[in-house]
Amino acid sequence: MHKQGKIGEQVMIVVLVLFIVIVGGGIVAGVVMFYGSEIDAREVEVQILTYKIERCLSEGSGMIDENLFYNECGIFKKFFENNKVYFKITKNGGINGEIFYGSNFEACNFIGAKENKHYPTCIKKEIKKGNDKFEIIVASNHWNKKEVVV
Repeated sequence: MHKQGKIGEQVMIVVLVLFIVIVGGGIVAGVVMFYGSEIDAREVEVQILTYKIERCLSEGSGMIDENLFYNECGIFKKFFENNKVYFKITKNGGINGEIFYGSNFEACNFIGAKENKHYPTCIKKEIKKGNDKFEIIVASNHWNKKEVVV
């Protein structure tokens, strides 16, 4: 029997197995990095929602009516029911109306809230439209973002 050249086939199997282990390990590592950690999308989420509300109030009718607000602004109320995102809009200091979803707006006023990840990320903004002044407060304490703000 002549066994010369047979050792090459066995070496290639070891290389193939090593290659499969490296590729499989890379795929597992990528999936763990992508899905394993919490995603903090609160800042972006608050900025997008503030922009949509601000644009709607400045371009829309300026009426503070909850039923008209969601339809006119193209914001889905169901999004707020499923997430820890809330907002408050007051017109002329609350004299001419107010729309809000959620209730923890006091946490936005705490001094140490910006550095503490357990407090919501907040944006406060005031806009004027004609003689009316709107105050917008948007807050989010939502981690592990799985839905898109629309």
